[in-house]
Amino acid sequence: MERLTTDQENALFSCFNIFYAKGGEIWVRGGGPYPEYQDVTLVQWIRSAAQKHGLNIMAEDPEHLGDEMYDALQDGDETVEGIVALLHAAAVQATEMRERLKPIEDILEDDYDLDRLRELVEADREGRCRIHPKPENNTCGSCGHFQRILGRRCGTCDVHSKYRDRYGRVDDRRGAFTPPQSKKACKSYKPREE
Repeated sequence: MERLTTDQENALFSCFNIFYAKGGEIWVRGGGPYPEYQDVTLVQWIRSAAQKHGLNIMAEDPEHLGDEMYDALQDGDETVEGIVALLHAAAVQATEMRERLKPIEDILEDDYDLDRLRELVEADREGRCRIHPKPENNTCGSCGHFQRILGRRCGTCDVHSKYRDRYGRVDDRRGAFTPPQSKKACKSYKPREE
């Protein structure tokens, strides 16, 4: 899946980012007057619409506007104030959902696979996942030359041909074997006859 939450105005998914939170308030992207169309707060946008169309909306801060919109929401589509109140509720919901999704997408980055993510979460819940300590030095697994073999606990490195532990020390005893190769070698090992 591609990332939905973005602050780029010309992005393909800008329609999902019309409403956003900043400084504890809801903002409308491009909701300002012509010709600049700068970002404005939801309160400013609703106040401007109320003045232009002669609506009975008096609140000038988010708390009072929320109370007033809740009351107007009871009117449904019988009044224009009720329709604006529904827009206000949708803006609050969209902003809340965007702000909850944004940190998740920050962790997952731009392109992610939901099925793979679901597998990882299920494996973690069932106790099938183990978190290994992060390597402390330039060891295989922490450098840019290391390529992990997908689904396995080993990989290849263009720089280091021998195994290094998490502290960066070369382990000559292990040589260039990866753990799976080492297991295979042990299975085929035949003791010397004395």
